[in-house]
Order: sequence, then C-alpha cells, then structure tokens
Amino acid sequence: MEGKDFLKAIYLPNDWLTVAVISNLARDGLHTDTQVAEEKFKSRHALKIDMIGSNYNTSIILSRKEGGNTTFGGYIQKTVSDALIMYFDMTLNRGNSILYPKLDPEDP
Repeated sequence: MEGKDFLKAIYLPNDWLTVAVISNLARDGLHTDTQVAEEKFKSRHALKIDMIGSNYNTSIILSRKEGGNTTFGGYIQKTVSDALIMYFDMTLNRGNSILYPKLDPEDP
C-alpha cells in the first residue's frame, strides 16, 4: 500500500488548546477501479483547533480544496454524568460538491 503525502504542523500553547495546520501535497495511495477518477489532483488545506476541558472537548475544522469548496465543521462532546454523554456535530459547505449524472439523449 502506498503512503500519503501530508504536511502537518501542530502548536500546543497550553494544556487545553491545540492548533494544527494540515495539507495533503500529493494524490493519496491506492485507488480501485470502482472509485470515481478525478481529472486533476487538487490539494486540500485545513486548520483544526481542539479544546479540551475537564468534562468536554470540542474541535473546529476549516478546510479548503484548491479551486474548490470551503468547508467548516466541528463537534462538541460533553460528559454530563458517568452514564450520559452529549454529542453534537455539524458541517457547512460553500459551493457544490455533488456528482450529477450526465443525461444520455439516447436513453428513453
């Protein structure tokens, strides 16, 4: 299996905050015949901020594909008691990343 070319820099200003910058620099490893082939490789860059408290942790991620969509997402996890954990996550995309089928004029 081939490796993946990623660049990751992490900054730890204190014991509850982590800031990471992540970029993929080249097309990743193995591809199968069933995967949709991309016309040209475009790298993706991300900024990830993690915060950890005594009974919660949260992460915020902002990423952008070269010449493409910007994505904002994250999650929050809170421990309410020994038996209850609350979790919320979300993702917002700007632009369109859906593959639409091409119409075939010969298909009835």
